[in-house]
Amino acid sequence: MKKLVLVVFAMLVASVLVVYAAVKIKSYAIVTIQDCNVRSDHSVTSTLLGQVKANLSFAVSDTYSDYVRAVITDKTTGHKYTGWVWTALIDTKNNIDFTVKKPGANVKQTYDKNSTTLGVAATGSIGHILESKIVWYRIIFDDNKTGWVSAQYVKVKP
Repeated sequence: MKKLVLVVFAMLVASVLVVYAAVKIKSYAIVTIQDCNVRSDHSVTSTLLGQVKANLSFAVSDTYSDYVRAVITDKTTGHKYTGWVWTALIDTKNNIDFTVKKPGANVKQTYDKNSTTLGVAATGSIGHILESKIVWYRIIFDDNKTGWVSAQYVKVKP
């Protein structure tokens, strides 16, 4: 019986991984107005899976009517899951690709050279520009982290 349970569990995990691996990221979005709910289906009456806080970003794999399928990483556990988010609370328009063109691209908390450094973007890494201010870009990388980088380090893709 234990072996059967383990086999069924292993098959279930493998099928979830295959489904997740098949999810193709189409774009990125950022929650703009308030925290938004992530639901099991594209309906306000479907099961609540979690929430994305305001000003956080996520990957988008699909769209349906007024909803996008979000690929969410749980910050506490590191687990990834997909769910549906209502488009009225997010911005998906400003997803311009970029490449970090030279070393020393500090990713800052705000668009100010004296703000807290969150990390360093490696030369050649790619991501998406969410917004721009003066000579700074607010960026998102594939791990769903956002921050600000000076325009001098970034090459915007045409």
